[in-house]
Parts: sequence; C-alpha cells; structure tokens
Amino acid sequence: MNRRKALLQTSLIVGSTILVPSWLTSCKNTSKGGVAYQGDMAEMLGEFSDTLLPTTEDSPGAKAAGNGPVMQTIINDCYTPETAEAVAMLLGDIDQESQNKFNTPFVELDPAQRVEILTPWDTQKDELYVNLKELSVYVYFTSKIGMQEALRYTEVPGKFDGCADYKEGDKAWAWCFFSY
Repeated sequence: MNRRKALLQTSLIVGSTILVPSWLTSCKNTSKGGVAYQGDMAEMLGEFSDTLLPTTEDSPGAKAAGNGPVMQTIINDCYTPETAEAVAMLLGDIDQESQNKFNTPFVELDPAQRVEILTPWDTQKDELYVNLKELSVYVYFTSKIGMQEALRYTEVPGKFDGCADYKEGDKAWAWCFFSY
C-alpha cells in the first residue's frame, strides 16, 4: 500500500466518524407519540445492542463489550438535544411495545422475545432506528472485545504488511486505529 492510498483511507475513516452524528441530527422523529424512556438508558441500550450482536460460541456479545454506557455517552455528548430526545422516545416506544405485548419491560425479556419486538422495526425503515443499529455495530467493533475477539486483530508496531493469508471462513481483520 502506498502512502497516498493510506492517507486517503485514513481521511475517509476520520471523515465518516465526523459525519455520523450530523446524519443523526437530520433524522426525523418518527416516534409513535409515546413518552421518553424513563429507565436506565445504558441498560436499555446494552440490551438493544445485545439483541443485535448476541454472545456466540466464538465471541462475546455487545453487552459484554460494554456497548450500553458507551452508546449513552455518545448520545448525551455528541448528539443534539433534539436527537437525544428522539432516541429516548424511540427507546420508550420499544419498551412500551414490550409492555403491551409481554407485560414486561424490554430489558427483562428473553432474547427470543426481544427479537420478536425489534423485528417489525426493521421493516418500518425508521431512520433513527437504523442509525441506532449502526451506532451499536460501530461501538461494538471499536471495543477491545469486538476487535480482538469478534475480528482478527494483531497489533503491529512495525510496518504495515497488507498481504495476509486468508482462508474461507476466517474472521475478518479489524481495520480500526483505536478502541476503548
């Protein structure tokens, strides 16, 4: 890989991390008119993420990676107050749906019930919901667990060698410059 290509890829990565919060500020609040989520936001975000990225035999899930508190920090510190409120409303709507269907808060549901609650949201093409899913994936794969256990990761203090052997079925390589 030459220097020009490396700089281009680095600038694309940095630019995309700057643009994600601005994309979320342009999202419309498609809340069903419920109330904002009143429980522990980090716990709710952790369960939401863990439903999308559950623990498998190969790697721990999003909850084990600490997605909930990190997502809450990003939402509180990087999103506009309007977008943060829209996220709280979305989580409130999801929790209300859980209460209506199972008479149980979302965070207390078993994984199959959580999937049943979230599946209709995937078909609605709700921008905020899709962006919250993207944030879940981003936070997971920039965590130490996501990079080192879900992906193949080798710290390379020396030169970059892009010619790595890959066999069918191997985990993807982690292409991230930082983790929490």
